[in-house]
This record gives sequence, C-alpha cells and structure tokens, in this order.
Amino acid sequence: MTLPDRPTSLGVPSNQRIQRFLFPLITVVLFVASISAIGHMLGEITLEQVVLEVSRLSYQQFSLALLFTFLSYWVLSGYDWMALRYLGRQLPYVTVVWATFCSCAISYTVGVNLLSGGSVRYRIYAAAGLSAGDVIRITLFGMVAFSVGTSVVAAMALCLRPDVIAEFTGISSVVLWNIGFFTLSFCIAFLVITFCKQTPIKIGRWKIKLPSFQITLSQLMVSVVDMIFAGGCLYILLSEPNIPFVGFLIVYSLSFIAGMISHVPGGLGVFDGMILLAFKDSLPAESLAAGLVVYRIVYYLIPLVLATAILAVREVMERSTDTKCKAES
Repeated sequence: MTLPDRPTSLGVPSNQRIQRFLFPLITVVLFVASISAIGHMLGEITLEQVVLEVSRLSYQQFSLALLFTFLSYWVLSGYDWMALRYLGRQLPYVTVVWATFCSCAISYTVGVNLLSGGSVRYRIYAAAGLSAGDVIRITLFGMVAFSVGTSVVAAMALCLRPDVIAEFTGISSVVLWNIGFFTLSFCIAFLVITFCKQTPIKIGRWKIKLPSFQITLSQLMVSVVDMIFAGGCLYILLSEPNIPFVGFLIVYSLSFIAGMISHVPGGLGVFDGMILLAFKDSLPAESLAAGLVVYRIVYYLIPLVLATAILAVREVMERSTDTKCKAES
C-alpha cells in the first residue's frame, strides 16, 4: 500500500516529501536505540570480566562461535526470501541478506521487532523498490513464520525431553509432553492444510492466502537449522559440557523462546536465568557464566555493532549520492 503521489503546494509529491524526512528519522532513531542497547549490554559486563573470560577460550572455540553466529544470521535470510516468493516479488539475494541481518541484529537486541526490524527492512527494501505495504507483509510473514517455527522446535523439545523442563518449572512431565504433542499436532495439521488447500481461506470479509506447502516446510526448516546454529554458538563456548548437544538444545530453544516472549531486549535476564537454572547441577557455574558472557558478545553485541555500522555507512553514502546528484542537476 503506497502513499498516493499527490502534488503539494511546493510541487513535490507528498510521498517523496514524507520519505525525505521519514528515512533519516528512522535511521537516527534506530542508531540511538542501538547505541543505547550496546551501552546497556556493556554496562552488565566489566572490562576485567571480558578479558578474563575471553582469555580462557581457545582460538578454536571462539572461531567456531563466530562461524555458528554467521551461519545462524545467514540462515535467517530464508524468512525474507520465502516471504518474497509468497508475495511474488523478486530482489537480489544480497539485498535480502543485508536487510535480514541488519533487522535481526537490531531487533534481537533492541526488541519490538515489528517497529525496529520492520523499520530497518523498510529502509533497505524501499530503496530497492518495494512498497511500504510489501515491507509490512514481509515483516509480518517473517514474525509469523518465526513464531510457528520456534513453536515446532519447542514442541519437539517438550516431546523428547519433558523431564528436563519439569525439573526447574515444577510442572508435570506428562503435562509438558501433552503441550508439546498438541502444539506439534497443530503445526502438522497446518502443513497438511497448506498441502491440500490451494485457494485462499475466507474469514468474513477477509481472504487469507496460505503459503504453499514448499514455502511453509522451508520456513520450518529455517527455524530448526537456525536454532541449531544459535545453540551451537553457546554450546561450543562451554568448558567440557557433560550433557549431549540434543539435551542442551532443548533447554536452549525453550529459554530463547521465553526470552523473546518476555520482550526484554535480547531476553536479558530471562534467557540467562533459565540456562543457569536448568544446568546448575550439570555444568560448573563458572563455565556457564563464562559461556553466557562471551555468547552475549559474539551472538548479540558484535552483530549489533556491525548492523549499526552498516546502516550508518549506507546513510552516509546515500546522502553523498543525493548531494552529488543535486549539484550536477
């Protein structure tokens, strides 16, 4: 849904005037929010802690953590790529990767995904020719796909190891297994519907076009693979973990989802608290603390700094190009 290009009294289309002031405003707000989030995260970590914990890591651990972080954010581009296919739009894959990386890096830490992540996507995708309506649909599509995908991961976790969660929640393993089973059944039913139902679903005056079976299945695979890489980033940073990766991934996925639901920037406190509580008897406290500190730096702080820098450079370059074009005209 694009704004109508009605001429104004100054002879400039209203859509162009709004974009001229809206784009810089969005960039400034996101930049300030990102800097604030970086300061907040650094405020929780002293320089002595950072130096001490990083010094304990081997080069291989740190390198693998960076690799898993890169793979996790790269896999996330699948959400936007599939959303574009759903809308029948095409963009260069590089543009999709940059938009996804910057939006996820900022929204993961700043929070309010629809506003922060959507604004970043709008800044990049609008410049690539998409309308505001398309960007909103892509953002909402990604949020729904992410929610469904992570729900599947959590449901699988509850079905496989409900006892792990029961230990620190006090909820019966049977109840947790039933929750996981019914959630997983609902998602499988939705997959079947997308396979059988090719026409839009009509709800009152609304018509909802369901994604194809291939797109839906691909989105679920993106969620699972992303969770594996993200969980692997933290797992590799633990010193001699005595629990299997599958068991660790179950707790990680549920903790990650709880952090996202809490709407606390980066799930700070919620995610860490669940991890510490779940593994307090299985892993040394110092190993957990060290891993979480460096994980925050590798998976959240470094991508946030890079995304903020990328947006700032893009803004400077576009401003420079606009100035040059005006001077030549």
